Parts: sequence; C-alpha cells; structure tokens
Amino acid sequence: VTKIPTEIVVVNSTVDMHVGDEVDSGVSIVPSGAGVLDYVSSDVSVVRVDGDGTLIAVGTGSATVTVRFLGDEKYSAAESKNISVAVTKIPTEIVVVNSTVDMHVDDEVDPGVSIVPSGAGELDYVSSDVSVVRVDGNGTLIAVNTGNATVTVRFLGNEKYSAAENKTIGVTVTLNDARIIAKDMNMVIGENGTISYSTVPAGLNVTFVADNSGVVSVSNAGVVTALKTGVAKITILTGDNKKYALNSTTVTVNVNKIPTEIAASNIATVFNVKKNIVITLKDGNGKPISGASLTVDLNGAKTYTTDANGQVNVLTKKSVPKTYTAKITFNGNSIYGKSSKNVKVTLKKGTPKITAKTKKFKVATKVKKYTITLKNNLNKAMTKSVVYLKVAGKTYKAKANSQGKVTFKITKLNKKGTFKATITYKGNTYYNKVTKKATIKVVA
Repeated sequence: VTKIPTEIVVVNSTVDMHVGDEVDSGVSIVPSGAGVLDYVSSDVSVVRVDGDGTLIAVGTGSATVTVRFLGDEKYSAAESKNISVAVTKIPTEIVVVNSTVDMHVDDEVDPGVSIVPSGAGELDYVSSDVSVVRVDGNGTLIAVNTGNATVTVRFLGNEKYSAAENKTIGVTVTLNDARIIAKDMNMVIGENGTISYSTVPAGLNVTFVADNSGVVSVSNAGVVTALKTGVAKITILTGDNKKYALNSTTVTVNVNKIPTEIAASNIATVFNVKKNIVITLKDGNGKPISGASLTVDLNGAKTYTTDANGQVNVLTKKSVPKTYTAKITFNGNSIYGKSSKNVKVTLKKGTPKITAKTKKFKVATKVKKYTITLKNNLNKAMTKSVVYLKVAGKTYKAKANSQGKVTFKITKLNKKGTFKATITYKGNTYYNKVTKKATIKVVA
C-alpha cells in the first residue's frame, strides 16, 4: 500500500502585476482536496501571498513564488512549482479636453484636465507667463491680461503610479466684448425722453454723443430733448480698453411735430335758435392750443383763431333747416401737426304756436271776425304768414299782421250752434306745419 500521488497544477507560471494588484494565482492540487498548498515568496517586499493563494503586489521589482505540497498520511508530497512575478507601477495618462483655450481678461475657466486612472495623484500646472494666465490649486485657468501663454500639466508619479507624459494647453487672452443694445426713439418737439439701452455685460459705463444736426440734445444721463423736427443720430460708447474692448452703437431719433386733436360734438338745433359749434384744439396731451388758425367749412369756409382755452365758436343760426357737415381743419404749423374733424350739424324746422280761444257770435252778425295768434318757436310774430280756418265745411284764409294776429272774416255761419273749427298753418322751408282746434259758438 502506497500514498496517493499528487501534482501541483500552475496555470500561469509568469505573472505581471501593478503595485496594489491582487491576483488569484490559479494554482490547484490534483487530486482536488488532497490538502492545503504552501506558498513562499522570495521577496515579500515585492509580492506576498495570502492563505487563499492570492498574489498581492507590494512594491516594484521581481520575485519568485514557490508553491509546495508536503503530503500527509494519505497523499504523497508533490513536486514544487514556481511562479515568476514582475511588479511595476500603474501607468498614468493626463487627459486634456481642450488643448487650446480662448479667454477674456478676468475669466476663470476649468480646462477639463484629469488623470487616468482617477485618483492617481495631484496634477501640477506651470504657466509660461503668469502675467497672462495663472493657475490656482484646483487647476482653474485665471486670465490676467491680454496675450498668449502655455500651461504645462504634469504628473510626477508616486510609489504606486508612474509619472505621466506632460500635456500642454495653449491659452489666448483677449479683452472682453462690450455690446450695447439700444432702441430707436420717436419724439415730438419739446419732449424729453431717456434712451432705452442695456450693456452686455450689464452695468458698463457709457457716454452719449449727439450729431450736430441740432434736432436733439442729450445729457450725460442719456436724457434726450427734442428741439426741432428731423432725424438725429446719437452714438453710445462703452469699453475701457483694459478689461473691455471699445464698442459703440447708434440710436436713431425721429422728431415729429406735436400731434393735435380737434374736439367738437355733433349738434342738433332749430334754424333760428342761436347755437354755436364749440370747437377745441388740443395737443397730444390734451392741453389746449391758443392762437391757432382753424378753418371751418359750414356753407362756406371761414377762418377762426382759437382763444386762450383753445376754442372757437361757430354760429349755426339762420341756415336753411337740413343736415350739414361742418369740416374743421387745422393745417398745423412749425410746432404742431395737422388734424381735422367733421361735425354733423342738424338744423330742424321751427314749430310755430297757434293761440285760439273759444268765441261767441250773434246770429245777426253778418261778418263774424274771429282772431287767432300765430307766433314762431321764439314767441315772435310770424308776419304775413298765411293761416287757414275751416269751420262748418267752409275754409277761410288770412294773413298774420305785424303782431302775429290773424283775423278771419266768417260770412257763412248764420245759424245758431256750437261749431268745431280747425286752424292750420301749412308750414314752409323754415317752419313745420301746425294745426289747432277751436270752438266757435253762434247764439241768438
């Protein structure tokens, strides 16, 4: 009876490792489970082996790990096997996302630099010209002044990681852009307005310069005063040539005459009633304009001058009753713009008034004189106006005298009774038709 023979099986007889690596040696005993293998490192400062046969890289160099099985009561000892181990530092690489960077004065830019593998160690930055660009402890590029510089990025390595190949970043520093955004302006003579503008970046100092047209003036605060009609150009300047580049923009200012408005209402009146069209000329802010000439065309054009309240009064009395259009025009002047308005003027006919009372006559009276009064809407006599009286089937005609009295001579009323009479004024171009009922009594 002999012990069962055994064999040590080594998959990899040479192993390359980096400092800190832990690698399964891949060693086994045949037959499986025959016993526990024994590992001996020739240099534990380079590699050591834990109880499970894992190779642990400790430092750079070369070492031999001997694997043994000494046997036991059942299994015979195996022939020893060797594993050659070479341990080197972990290689590193500097990764630069942007190898060229354009910056403006005072910019702070992360250049996007990293070390692979991550956490290998701290990077070192060296600027070729710290008066142009410097680098803080976090690798942030800080633009100091205009110019060009090269930033070298280094990793010098350590016990675990090897040094990396240097990388460079080309940096160009220029002045900051200074932009002005401004709106054109529309103004009227005498108006003050502030230029609406903004700077990019916000808050830059600006200066304002008006052209020499004399159309506007401008203050240091950008307040524009419109002096006369026309078009003006205002230049806005910014930048200091230290941090910000010089730049400018132009604002166009259109100065117009002050707009005007004519205020007047449609009117309705009777032809012989004194009533005025009240016309008011105002500026765009509703302020009356005095001393201005207005033309009003109502049955012929006439010129009027506005009073201290900006008003004129145009009389409508004595026109023929109908609907008129009063065309009101302001032709403007050197300060004020044109305006116009049409006003509807409705002149109605007057409505006369007939006054007639109940009258008694004797049957024996052959010519019965019946008097009524005809007056207009102003209670004035309507001299020579023809009036008709109808009574008992007969119609009589008479004219009003200077007092508006109309006397009818009734000759066909020769019997007793109470008679209804109708008095009629048929109207004309200026007056409406009117009728009046009256009672005439004939007694014995």
